[in-house]
Amino acid sequence: MLLKPQLLILVVPLLLVRRAWRVLGGFALAGGAVGAASAALLGKEGIVNFLQMSRFWGKSEGTLAAINPANMMNWRMVWEHLHRWTGAEVALGVALAGTLVMLGVELHSWFSRQAGEDDWLTPLLGIFATTLLVTWHAHYHMAMVLLPLLLVALLTGCLAFRFVLWWVFLPPLVQFLSFVGGVLSHPGAIHPYIGLNSFLTGSAMMGTTALFLFRRPEMQKRCRE
Repeated sequence: MLLKPQLLILVVPLLLVRRAWRVLGGFALAGGAVGAASAALLGKEGIVNFLQMSRFWGKSEGTLAAINPANMMNWRMVWEHLHRWTGAEVALGVALAGTLVMLGVELHSWFSRQAGEDDWLTPLLGIFATTLLVTWHAHYHMAMVLLPLLLVALLTGCLAFRFVLWWVFLPPLVQFLSFVGGVLSHPGAIHPYIGLNSFLTGSAMMGTTALFLFRRPEMQKRCRE
């Protein structure tokens, strides 16, 4: 399936607010082409099966491996783990607070842009980084959407290379170390992608992705130099 509508929850509304009609028109054409390609790849039976999967979208891990929110890189993942350890109310409060903070930082940066400012890279990187953190469905591989933007940021000198290194290597390192620690502390009882292992890995993904949002002023300064 080529469609990932969960990646559009911020960029489309912001384009509407900005009245970027040409961009939206181009997006509609491209989206239609991608939708048609997805439908062609799925076929009639695949489309029916995809629609039937919708009943699993709000379920927890174990219902369907492709859904599994415990292995995501967003605030839904945080809620999924915390509600087992602290209770639903505390977990919901933490997840909502984190979501609102991320949205607040990004929206403030977006609407505080100066008229005529030609920097498109840092706003777009911030939008997609924020989207990954707050959208309802974002597994680790969804972060690939940042790769083209990060490549441009590196080539233009807008982003320090160390941040990309952290983003690439820290999450798998955390996953490996937490898995080894689990095996050593509870031999035979540890499973990857479950419990504390997935929480720490997802948190590392969130933290390194959030760097691109919170380091935005520094990136803008480097872009202007």
